[in-house]
Amino acid sequence: MEYFPFVTTAGRMSKFKKAMRIIDANEVRYEHVTQRRCSFCAATSEDPLRQCSVCKSVRYCDEKCQLEDYGVRHKRECGRFVTPPLTRAFLTQSTGNDTIYPKHPVFAKGYHDGVGCWVSHEGRPDFGLQAFATNTWATPETWRKTYSSRVTSYTPLAEKYNALRPNLLTLAVVVQNRRKDKKPIVVFAGRTRVVTKPGADHAVTQAKSDLEDITSYEEEGGSVAALRVAEDPLYRCPRLAIKNVAGVEFQADHPPLSVVNEPHGIVFLAPGEYVVYNVQFRVGDGNKCSTDVDALIHLRALSFVWQLAEDYVPWVQERAEHIRLNPRECPAPKDVGPPPPETLIPFDLPIVFAYYLDAIKEGEPSTWRATTARNTPRPL
Repeated sequence: MEYFPFVTTAGRMSKFKKAMRIIDANEVRYEHVTQRRCSFCAATSEDPLRQCSVCKSVRYCDEKCQLEDYGVRHKRECGRFVTPPLTRAFLTQSTGNDTIYPKHPVFAKGYHDGVGCWVSHEGRPDFGLQAFATNTWATPETWRKTYSSRVTSYTPLAEKYNALRPNLLTLAVVVQNRRKDKKPIVVFAGRTRVVTKPGADHAVTQAKSDLEDITSYEEEGGSVAALRVAEDPLYRCPRLAIKNVAGVEFQADHPPLSVVNEPHGIVFLAPGEYVVYNVQFRVGDGNKCSTDVDALIHLRALSFVWQLAEDYVPWVQERAEHIRLNPRECPAPKDVGPPPPETLIPFDLPIVFAYYLDAIKEGEPSTWRATTARNTPRPL
């Protein structure tokens, strides 16, 4: 229990819930305003404006504004994946006077062959790493309700897997299909990997158990490790959660048809569609790394995996019988060796350091200053 003072202290949780209610209200208001404000002329409307069908990141009051903005600015930005789709599930801007920082600062971004990816964090507000006993679907309102029962379930695994120690880095990832040929793709969230910097063995690769799936290889400058999404020792499936698909909040009870396999995060994306998902990586043994920034400064890039739907469907059809008899297996090819260079999205460490500046300077971050202080938003 001592590993979760933030979650288990009633007084701090009460303050946190109050802070989250303020932030939630700001997010709702921000989403309402941005859906009704023209990205070109800034005119507002009573109803949501139409989006760019390709990127879903801008809105226009009429066709005239859309054409003018396309010629001046948006053609370049849309094709280069400058901004992610506008969604409350991945907010890259400060949402009001009550928040200093954006909820999801973009720590990494890139694109390949018409498919873009943006990466942020999705951890605890005090920047601490999470543990296997923490529910990846939990909200601030349900943390305390589910905590005790989950600790009981994971206690038998505590010694072998360090299941109660905070050693999981949680990242938020957006993948969007903007292919010019209009071909649909399939995204494999469970095959997401993070790659360490070249050099000596890092604290983030200290965990050793039969759950670890680390690919080590040599590069100029030293050894490099590629870490797969952590496997849950209790449920034996990847630690991931789909949050939003094509602008609709994901509901596990009523998953959209585009979600091919929820446990392994396999999602079909038509042109213009995107998926927001959270993934967790086991970064160390719970001793040397204790915060998000401790882990992030040792990482070089994130690798995201996708295929054209026309290539994936035949692979599944060939193995239909095996997949039917083994429903818990991932119905996707397994990655072997280092991630292909074109799939790597490099982390922008200056932005990471700017966001965690308070934590680095003062040792222990102030949760409430970072989330509810009334101040001018700090540019990153």
